[in-house]
Amino acid sequence: MGIKPFVATAIACAAASGAAWPTALNWMPVADILRDREVVLMHSVAGTAAEFGGDGTHSGSFLVGLGDRLEIGFDSDYKRGYSLNAKLLLYEEPTEGRYAVSAGVLNFAGNEFDEYVVARYDFPGFRLHAGWMYDTDSRLLVGADFPILGDWSAMVEHASGEDGYTYLGIYGYVKGVEGLSFGASVGLPNDDDNEVVYNGYVMLSFRL
Repeated sequence: MGIKPFVATAIACAAASGAAWPTALNWMPVADILRDREVVLMHSVAGTAAEFGGDGTHSGSFLVGLGDRLEIGFDSDYKRGYSLNAKLLLYEEPTEGRYAVSAGVLNFAGNEFDEYVVARYDFPGFRLHAGWMYDTDSRLLVGADFPILGDWSAMVEHASGEDGYTYLGIYGYVKGVEGLSFGASVGLPNDDDNEVVYNGYVMLSFRL
């Protein structure tokens, strides 16, 4: 079973935040980028179990690919303003694209931003992701995505460090509506002081 090009473009905001997020698994940025003139529009809601029913963080996001090597994005939680992100494809295996390396910044607002470097390798039946991020802590990132049940995909990742999470998620396409997809994830905290978080989103992908 092949892995569709948009499997790894499921985009999820960090739980209970209005972060501007690049193409990602549930939370972890990945080396894949949107190609030239590819666009993703997304609405998401995130929060703890108590918040998710009504007080979760609602966010809107816009991502666009420029020139097959650069992806830029804008995100707003509709209340606290906005932030930006950008990702640059540093290298991709030229024949079949089986592996790639990218670097980027996210949560860019004012003079502050987070930074990361990520890599991907495609194995038969699943894709392995790994990298490093610095936000409130220096984090090692590792994850995988793989197809399940036809047009559905599963995604799992772990971010090390204080306030890090392990995320599990699913992602699928709406039959009969080209480019429309949706997904959900749950985040399990590394620390007992933090709560389990939930995220749901709907996304529209198209090319200009």
